Amino acid sequence: MFVRFRAVGFRLHVDLVESRREGGRVRSERIGGLGSAALPEPISIAERVRFWRDLKPRFRALSNRVAADDRRKALAVIHERIPKPTDDEERQARDDAVRANKAFWTRIRDDARAQAKDKRKLIATVEKEVAAHDAQAAEADRALADPDKLAEPPLTDKETTRILRDAGITKQQAYRMRQLGALSEEEFEALLARRLGRRLG
Repeated sequence: MFVRFRAVGFRLHVDLVESRREGGRVRSERIGGLGSAALPEPISIAERVRFWRDLKPRFRALSNRVAADDRRKALAVIHERIPKPTDDEERQARDDAVRANKAFWTRIRDDARAQAKDKRKLIATVEKEVAAHDAQAAEADRALADPDKLAEPPLTDKETTRILRDAGITKQQAYRMRQLGALSEEEFEALLARRLGRRLG
């Protein structure tokens, strides 16, 4: 029984393999995987801590096939390639993980707060616009319900511009709206057909 190391992609995989002779030929059988560690070598402290933390339960799962002596030999071979971390190295890895995770979650928190602040500003802007539109709609309803209001002279261009501006419509958009409003139904249909024809062409 021996330990086989295989570099696959960016990881070093560790397998436990058993050799036996069958019909005059030596065959190798993979007993089980013992985990992997991120390359390059030498393996980092954090990867060694994680690898050796997970190695014990992996060997426990293979206890029915791996004798105690074979296990000790395999651990010695693995230690040569992926050294078992010392107590000081484990403390260092834990401290490094705390710092890295603290920095990660600090960025997440700060980004989330900034996004929420921007969204609150957007909500306030939209709510203000909604309130303005609701007020204009209410004003229109009152005008439609008041016969005297409907009998008043048409709005002047200045009054119309004010109403449209309050609704968030620019001068250029208002000008185009007046142009379209002045067209007859036939003229509007002809204009629409020309523009559609240019797009399709």
